[in-house]
Amino acid sequence: MSRGKGLGKSKRSTKVIAFDAIMAALGVLLMLFLRFPLLPVAATWLIYDLGDLAAILAGLIAGPVHAIIVLLIICIVQMATPNASGFWGFVMHFVASGVMVIVPALIWQRKKNRSSLILGLIGGAIALIIIMIPLNIIITPIFTGASLEAVLKMIMPIIVPFNLIKGLLNTVFSYLIFVALLRAGDGKLKSWRV
Repeated sequence: MSRGKGLGKSKRSTKVIAFDAIMAALGVLLMLFLRFPLLPVAATWLIYDLGDLAAILAGLIAGPVHAIIVLLIICIVQMATPNASGFWGFVMHFVASGVMVIVPALIWQRKKNRSSLILGLIGGAIALIIIMIPLNIIITPIFTGASLEAVLKMIMPIIVPFNLIKGLLNTVFSYLIFVALLRAGDGKLKSWRV
């Protein structure tokens, strides 16, 4: 009997690893190939990519732990690309996107309805905007060499609008994709649970 339990755990472990790997691969592809500046005149260095969508969806489908695993893989791969901003860019991306992917996963996990989905996605976007203010104040001077005064002057006209647009796009895209998955699965999305 214990052998059967062991086989069940092994199948579940394989399913978990496969799910996280597929979502991370999707996130990496989105991050690498669907990227563009949101504020092309004011801040060409602030690039939006759709990689976080895979982590948000992983969190909604499988829970917050999977969202973080997928996000971590995406951030590590991003750090190794030519477009990367090094260790500090990794830290900022992981922390900021981490709050953005955990909030909807936790809220959706508690109550699975349209209101919870919307509340979670909007809450994640708000958390992203809020966390990026102190992260930019602390980390941007370290890795860019910009003065604290220069960074503070960028917060309201550049940093907040960029993260507001990023959060809004992630919210809308995640909502549309997740609702489509729910409808296409006709309630069978539970079988995706890992």
